[in-house]
Amino acid sequence: MAYIQALIGIVTIISAAWLLGGRKSIDKNIVLGGLALQFLFVVLFLKVPFANEALAALNQRVILLDEATTAGTSFVFGCLGGGELPFEATNPQKLVKKFIFHQTG
Repeated sequence: MAYIQALIGIVTIISAAWLLGGRKSIDKNIVLGGLALQFLFVVLFLKVPFANEALAALNQRVILLDEATTAGTSFVFGCLGGGELPFEATNPQKLVKKFIFHQTG
């Protein structure tokens, strides 16, 4: 069932692009090449253990970069950059909206 759903999704997206983009403006070779590249990546990352491990290692690096970015913005912008609030807040979402959008009330 999952394969049928994925196939329906691919056909729907390509059909929508074809209908909205103009029937003559889409090169069939580029579309088929893109689909072939997607299937190559699927096979590579799902069936080849080394490629899966490499993708997981890259994911860890992105997570480290995200954590470093959060630490930097917390240092520079304080609670607006993801840091701790310097006081007790009863409704932190409303507090952030006030600081960012300068809303009152």
